[in-house]
Amino acid sequence: MFLSARLRHRRLINLANNLIRDDFSTVTGTTKVTPADYTAYVFGRSRIRLDETEAIDFLNAALVARGLPRLDTAA
Repeated sequence: MFLSARLRHRRLINLANNLIRDDFSTVTGTTKVTPADYTAYVFGRSRIRLDETEAIDFLNAALVARGLPRLDTAA
């Protein structure tokens, strides 16, 4: 499935926002959503494949837009 870069970006941001919005742990100012969760969700909804780095970037964008802390990716 081919998507223009702008449409792909918009779709991925919307999906990140949906997943974060539905994550009840955000009420406490955190999230339990992982990059792997997001990657699976995106593929299931849109058949778009992401790598972990992209997943982290889109999730962090959605979290920061909601005033939540970014994912802790230090390992």
